[in-house]
Formats: sequence, C-alpha cells, structure tokens
Amino acid sequence: MATLEKKKQTSALNTGKKQIILLENEQLVNDAVNALRTEGGRLLHQMGRLLVVDLGNFEQKIRAALPKGAKLMTLDAIDDKVLSKTELLPLRALRKRALPNFRSFTSKKVNEKKQWDDIGLACDTEVSPATRDIDEVELPSRERLINKNAVAVVIVDGVQPDRKITEDERDNIIAELQEATEWISDSRPNANISWAFKIFDASVDLVPWEGVPWPGMPDAYYDGFDAIFTNSKNGRIYAFRGDDYIRFTNVSNGMDAGFPKSIASNWNGMPDAFEAGIDAALWRQSNEKIYLFKGAQYVRVDPNTFTVDANYPKPIAGNWNGLPADFQAGIDAALGHKKNNDIYMFKGDKYVRFSNGSSTMDAGYPKTISSNWHGLPDDFKKGIDAAFWRDSNERIYLFKNNRWGGKYVRLNPDDFTVEPGYEDGKNIGLSGEEAESRWRDPALNQLGVESGHNGGKQLAAKLIEDTNSDYGFTVYITKLPVVHFAYASGSRWVLSQSNLSGDMSRVMAHESLHLYGAPDEYLTTSSCTSDYGRFFTAKNSNSKACDATGNDCIMRNNAAEMCAFTPLHIGWDTFETKLDAAVYRGDNDKTYLFSGKHYIRYSNISDGRDEGYPKLMEGRWNGLPASFKVGIDAALWREDNKALYFFKGDQYVRFSEGSTTVDNGYPRLIKGNWKGLPVAFEGGIDAAIWRDSNDKIYMFKGSQYVRLSVVDNSPTVDAGYPKSISPAWAGMPSSFNNGIDAALMRRDNGKIYLFKNAKYVRYTNPPGEGIDAGYPNWIDKNWMPFPR
Repeated sequence: MATLEKKKQTSALNTGKKQIILLENEQLVNDAVNALRTEGGRLLHQMGRLLVVDLGNFEQKIRAALPKGAKLMTLDAIDDKVLSKTELLPLRALRKRALPNFRSFTSKKVNEKKQWDDIGLACDTEVSPATRDIDEVELPSRERLINKNAVAVVIVDGVQPDRKITEDERDNIIAELQEATEWISDSRPNANISWAFKIFDASVDLVPWEGVPWPGMPDAYYDGFDAIFTNSKNGRIYAFRGDDYIRFTNVSNGMDAGFPKSIASNWNGMPDAFEAGIDAALWRQSNEKIYLFKGAQYVRVDPNTFTVDANYPKPIAGNWNGLPADFQAGIDAALGHKKNNDIYMFKGDKYVRFSNGSSTMDAGYPKTISSNWHGLPDDFKKGIDAAFWRDSNERIYLFKNNRWGGKYVRLNPDDFTVEPGYEDGKNIGLSGEEAESRWRDPALNQLGVESGHNGGKQLAAKLIEDTNSDYGFTVYITKLPVVHFAYASGSRWVLSQSNLSGDMSRVMAHESLHLYGAPDEYLTTSSCTSDYGRFFTAKNSNSKACDATGNDCIMRNNAAEMCAFTPLHIGWDTFETKLDAAVYRGDNDKTYLFSGKHYIRYSNISDGRDEGYPKLMEGRWNGLPASFKVGIDAALWREDNKALYFFKGDQYVRFSEGSTTVDNGYPRLIKGNWKGLPVAFEGGIDAAIWRDSNDKIYMFKGSQYVRLSVVDNSPTVDAGYPKSISPAWAGMPSSFNNGIDAALMRRDNGKIYLFKNAKYVRYTNPPGEGIDAGYPNWIDKNWMPFPR
C-alpha cells in the first residue's frame, strides 16, 4: 500500500514541471539556484536543503548545470532518514499535496459560512499602537513582492487537548502554506518570487482567557454576543452567538460546565430560523417571560421550561405598536429595565421605549442613542449589538461587537450614565496585543529570541541572512486565543488554525499579500478613493466600496483569482524583466530610468529614487504619441543643444531645455535626421548615450553600435562605424554583446552604465579598458527593488 501511495504522490507532484533538488548542504543553495535560473528554471520554495523548482522545458540542461552535491529527485526517491526534522515536515507536506484527495489552492471553495464582508480580514495595520517597539529590529522594506522571501513559521501549541496541533494538522498547515505561496509565485513569473521556509515549534502552558472579565467562553464569543439576557427565574445569564448559546451562574467563575449548547437542542419549539441564531433577547418583568427576536419576528418563551409559547412566532409589526418600519423589520438589541419595567429596543443609532411593560411605543420616539445614554464611547453611539439587565448588581450592560474583540459598558440604571472605568469600553476578553502576547512571548523565548514583535523580527532577520533572502516576515499559527481568526500587522501575520476549515491556504495568501501592500476589497474595510502601494500606487477601484458587482478575487472574498488592482499594490507591473531606456538630463541634473509605461527619477542616485516615483509616462510627458506612452526604446540627452530625445520604433521626439512637452513638429523619422546611420538603426535603436568626456553620442542596435559627432547642429555617424559591441567594449559579459537594453552616462561620476535584463555593467574608461571590477551587478542592488 505504501508503495502504491508513493507512486501516486510522485505522479501528482510532477504534473507540470515541478521537481525537487536535494542538496548535500545549504552552502550549495546559491550555486544551485544560479544554475537553475541560468538554464531557464525557477525556484519556488527552499526548505533547508530541499528546493522545490519549476524546470520549465529545460530539465536536461538544468540537470547538467547543477553543482556537484545537488541532485534532481522525485519524492519517492528521497530518503527521509537523511533529512532533519525541519526538512522532513515540509517534505511530508509536499507528499500530502501530491495525494489524489488533496484539494489544491485553485480547487478549494470559499467557505460560505464565513461572511467575509462582515468578518473581514485585517489590513496591514497595527493591532494596537501601543505595541510598537521603540528600538525595532529593521527588516528589509517590502516595497515589492519579488525575489526571495524568508518565512519564519512559528507553530504554537497549547497543552490542553483542544489547543494542541496534531502532526497531521502540522503537515496540513505547511501544505496549505506551500499552496498559498506557490500560487502567488505562479501569478507573476516575471517577479521571480521564491520562498524560504523554516518551521519553529513551541508549546505554551496557557489557560485561555484566564483573568478576563468574562472568562472561560469559547473563542468566538470574545468578538461579542448576538444577544444576552438574565433569566430572573433562576438568576442565570444566557448569551447567544451563532447557532449556540452559553450560560453563566456566576460570571467571575466562568461559563457553566457543559456549554456551549446548540439553540436547537435546548429551546423547545423554536422556529428553524431562530435555531440558526437570534438577533436580540430580553426578560420582560411585567409577565416574567423571555422574548427572542429574529428578523421581523419574535417568540415568547417560558423561563422554566424554555419552551416557545403557543401561537408564536409573531411579527414584530402589529404586536409592538407604533414602531417605525425599520424597527419592524428587525432590531439589534433589546433590554428590560427591572426597576421601572420599561423595555428598550435598539436599531442602528436609535432606540425606542415601551414604558411599564407596555406594548405601545412611547410618544417622542425613536431617539438617538447619543442623546440619552450618557458617556458612551463613539462606536456605541452608532449602534449596539446586545444589551441586558444584570440582576446581581442591578446594572445595565451594553455590548458592541468587533472583529478585534467585543467591548461592553456598564451604566447606572437611574440616569443611564456610563460608570467610571467604562468610559472607553472594556474588552469582553483581551485586546489584540494582550491575547497574542500571552502565547507569543513565551513561544519566542523558547526559541531563543526576545519577547514582543522584535523577537519575531529576529527570527525573520536570521532566516533572511541564512537563506540569502531579500525580504522576510514571521507567521504565527496556533489554536490558542487570538482576537480575530486571521490578521496581518507590521512584519507578521497570525492565523487561528482552529477557526478555519477549507479556506486556510486562501487566507494565508490573503494575509501574505497584505504584508506587501495589498488592501482589502470587501465592503466594510475598503476604500476606492485612497491610494495604496509602496512602489507603484493605485486606487482600489474594484473594491466593493465602489464596485459592488465586481469579480471575486483573493483580497475581496478569498477566491483563487488575483484582484485587478492588487498587482500594482504589491509592485507588479513594469520594471520587472529589463529597463527600456535610461538617460541623464543635463538641464535639471536628474537621472531617469524607463520601463513600459512608467519611469523613475533620481536626484541623487545614492539616495534612491525620488519620492513619488515610479510615475506614469502619460500625463507627465505631454504631447507624446500614443505608442510612446506605453514605452520607449531609448532616451538621449544632447549637451550641444540642451535637448532631450525619446526614441520609439523608427521615430523620435524632442523636448527643449527645461520642457516636458514635445516640441512642435515631432515625432520625426530617425531616417534622414541622424546622418549616416545604418539601415537597421534607422528602423529603431536599443539604447543611446551622450558621453561627457569626448562630447560624442553613442547608439546601440543589436550586436552593433555607432558613434556620432555633432557638426553644425547635425549628429553624424563617425567614420569606421558601425562596430561590433564585442570586442570594442572590452570585458562585456557575452549576453551583453548581442545587444543591450539601456545605456546611461552619469555626469556626477563620469561613468557609463550599460543594462541588460536584470544586470548592468559599469565603465570608468570605455570602451577599451574593460568593465569596472565587481561588475556585472544586479539592478536591484543599487537602483531599486527589481526581480532578478
């Protein structure tokens, strides 16, 4: 059976071009990755000495190019005994993914039980401003989701059986994380994204929700209650959330044993809709009955037998007289005042009153909550979610649900004023940072790093260094309490493994994209008027806030589709495979790089690109022909006439000194205006520079170049040209000899730079004395974040 299973695993994994490279040691990673990329393959994941790779159509070439000690292998050929524990876990995950019954990222369905617009996933915002570290560990800025990314995965166990993560769940967590990150990588091959994982295990002896105001409840109840009331017949408090409920005999002692229970199993005669959840509940003192509300209906319940009275449910309309239409359609919360028998119902930012047990609304209502309930926090004034009278202290409690943890206030029933200590609302359980830090900090200490967010950053920083990654973050996965089932913040994301089923990889992808600048697109937490992104910036125009009928996608409802605007938000568009053009402009002492429809400007290259760049060509270089707006072939500054030139195909345009508007009479043909050019150059050029030291212009086309002198304001090709780039430009890498993408002369240092794909070379004394030592180099090392 085991042999058959392994055959299925290998077959499934090798669908497409993915295989495993097993290294003798991690020191071989760079050599193996360079060989892989040189021959056309792509790294997807690194897990210790295991590399998961996409071979494309180049398996034989890649196999031959791998360094000694690196072997292409199938899953069944790997001997588990040679792997460390941290390497074996991801290997087991790979094997799990290869099984026929494993549902891949794209085949999963969004969990319909979760209403993403209501629950939401957190954007890249601190859970609590107070949690920011003073002396923070600095991680590389995640301006773009490109290149190699280190992911420190911290799996935190509790000691209670229901808080432990089983071995099978661990395998599934890593399998889902592989699915999520691989889907991201496959979404943009040009970004050359790969992931280096390291798994850290910790176990924390923690009593969940110990010492909180409402202890011992299931995790979900700490986001808030749907409804709550005191049964004055037995003095117990009942709280509802979803299709179940809990009971308190004494709140400080925690939830009563045996709870939660389903509404369906213990409330007799309840209509189906009510069994699925209720909206509001109250104890009515005038007849000592329980009332439960759902949508436009309500039921009356005997407090001794918990049986719905005969002839119920009934419509709110016609039985609670005088209510406005919106209250008749359903209420948010209800409250019975035990001192005066008044009943209060809440809807949105308004409430109504029924005096002394009456079923007819008092005159002068509805009123705003803010006008008569004094001292409430601002969010409570906009509406409340549950309310009740507590017999034990004769106080009124109002609750406000929140995905970062529900809050409540306590009021004096005589003057409806919030009591001291509740002015800002109290957490039903813990704040986000309190909940996370209780298990996070002991876990980090076990792993040998400090408490707080710096500890997580230390893990990520070490992994970035060890794996030669460009960026990195920390992932925490646990069944211990969190305030929200998944959220991203700063340089980490957190996931509650116990609260997800079927959507885990989608949520993982969603949260990872947050860390690189992607905003949410569902209704309650998105905006279509703000700019998002750190490299490129763009509106979020397919957000539900401005496009309710837009397509499903990963940031909108966790569907396995990339949202239309997310690529820009995470830095995908241009400046990915090569530069189109580069130029120093003498009239403003600025340097420009061009790629597709975008360009970048530098005032001082060592300081990085100017603020606000990249920018679109369109709208900033006025008068450009349409074909130039989506990308140019070359750019040239001429010192003799202080003019800037853009080339596209067989045409060019000119900008006079100080202008960003195309001069009148342009575009013009290259042919006839740049004298002596070979025919191939007249059809278009690849790159051009003006050289300060000899006052010459150089143009490149394919494997050749020409040199021009300006005579009587007319650029003319010098005698003896064209010439081959090789051997004239000495020391050039072979790939550059067949053509370059862009050329630049920097006037600040007098050096010339030639760009090809993701690399460039530098000349101090071109062309004959060879490239400077240390070159070629990667564009992203000294210019900008760039895939390589």
